[in-house]
Amino acid sequence: NAHHFIDGFDGRPEAEARAFLAAHPDLYHLQDGRARLKLVQGQLALGSLETPGFGSGVSPVLDGTAPMLKAAWPRP
Repeated sequence: NAHHFIDGFDGRPEAEARAFLAAHPDLYHLQDGRARLKLVQGQLALGSLETPGFGSGVSPVLDGTAPMLKAAWPRP
């Protein structure tokens, strides 16, 4: 959920970004041709997240994503 400080959906498939933009037009907008978080006077509109499930009717595209590396925790 770092899309508030990275370049929109950078590194994600274009179709995925467009799907989230369509599903959450109150939360995202197009800026410079890219879907980005929509801040209005420092606030986010979250109404479209009020939906059953994980707050979204859209699933990320997981094909080709790398698994997270196991953390060395606790540290020796």
